[in-house]
Amino acid sequence: MQIRIELFSEWQCGSGLSSGSDVDLLAIKDSHGFPFIPGRTLKGLLADAASQLERVAGDSQGDWNEFRKVCFGRESSRSDGGSESGCLFVSNAELGGATRQEIKAAALAAHLFRKRSGTKIDDQGQAEEHTLRRMEVAVPMSLYGSIEGCPPPYLDHLEKCMMWVKQLGSQRHRGMGRCHITIEEKA
Repeated sequence: MQIRIELFSEWQCGSGLSSGSDVDLLAIKDSHGFPFIPGRTLKGLLADAASQLERVAGDSQGDWNEFRKVCFGRESSRSDGGSESGCLFVSNAELGGATRQEIKAAALAAHLFRKRSGTKIDDQGQAEEHTLRRMEVAVPMSLYGSIEGCPPPYLDHLEKCMMWVKQLGSQRHRGMGRCHITIEEKA
């Protein structure tokens, strides 16, 4: 099934890289310089939503529990500490093809990003020394991806998990990454 992630605020999935003295944390980009959300990040957010919905439903041994185990996997009780993976495959979420082509043709990929600064404030309301940080963030946009392998009886559960995810990426506890995930096209 095809999904759409509508991002309403600046967002960032970190690359773990910096650009020296200019930016401490760069956004993850594909080979053409476009931002994307890794599939494993999306799958983790959906798995977390499934766990929260399981708790809300008080369903630790029922339908939500089974959905979570089947779709997202489970910890193994084996002594080697392994785990069993779930049946879901979640692709990276990227800009749509037509939008990508227009941005690429006009050489505007750099305009999909901004730089934001932040610092730690002490008890007296003053900026603490040596705490200034800069990060590269992506502007609000819509990204598209796909989810494969969900058993038909659990499609409603998966859709509820998508509705449960309200923010993604770095700094979501500070208002970044507000989003809405919907199904664009069912397989």
